[in-house]
Amino acid sequence: MKLKVPDLLEPIYYKSLHPIGNLRRGENIFDTNWDLCLILDACRFDLLQEVSDEYSFLSNPDSKLSVDSKTDAWTRKTFSRADAHSLNDTAYVSANPFSQEIPDESQLDSIDHVWEYGWDQEGGTVPPRVITDRAIQKHRSDSPESLLVHYLQPHVPFIPWEQKTPLGRGNFGLNGDGANDTWQRFRNSELSLSEVWKGYRENLRYVLDEVKLLLENVDAERVVITSDHGNGVGEWGIYGHPIHMPFSCVRKVPWVTTTAEDRGTHMPQEYEAASETTTTEKLRALGYVG
Repeated sequence: MKLKVPDLLEPIYYKSLHPIGNLRRGENIFDTNWDLCLILDACRFDLLQEVSDEYSFLSNPDSKLSVDSKTDAWTRKTFSRADAHSLNDTAYVSANPFSQEIPDESQLDSIDHVWEYGWDQEGGTVPPRVITDRAIQKHRSDSPESLLVHYLQPHVPFIPWEQKTPLGRGNFGLNGDGANDTWQRFRNSELSLSEVWKGYRENLRYVLDEVKLLLENVDAERVVITSDHGNGVGEWGIYGHPIHMPFSCVRKVPWVTTTAEDRGTHMPQEYEAASETTTTEKLRALGYVG
């Protein structure tokens, strides 16, 4: 059901849904055995279905219910409810600044906060190639028991579609310049559903091309491709992905199983672990901070 909640009532409406959203516990990624788990941030199941026949590793995609509808809550719930053994064996490579929400990083084998140094200030995001390179490098240098890789795409900003529709500072974040993100502009009827869906789909293809490269350059018998949450396109008054929502549009995520083999087709680039962009600025670029 598509609807638009009046501006003044929207915060109250969202808050009223929080208890229901928290009752839907979802399925923790650590409840399944995998050697490599890839998180495609904010990827709807039906969006991935549309392009699944374009990529051989996406055959027969399934779906699961995510533990929450926003990455900070997903991170806290996912890692706090995982058993210590699984965490001890996991190396985490993340493009999302909410990786800092992990309750206890010391439980992990290692963590690479790629957003701290791989951020593209002009683009307002972490390009997927940086994550691909860091994941390949981690696999080849340390061979962790389990490797968790968190791409930012297809989360806004939608690249390359956004480059054709700049909204200031190269992103759609609600920032000091007053630029609205994609979902707010869609909610305000400044963008059509077909425009938004096209940009969303192109951004998914953008990251899936990198996933293909990654799967050709790591060895993993059990690979899972999934997401932390989806995005609402107006269903039940949801645009984007507010926290603790119960609806399938933001909680039903892809679940694909495949394999990977290191064929040595790519040599990862080295990156300097330095950045002048603050965490707040990065979250703002993604539309999380007003």
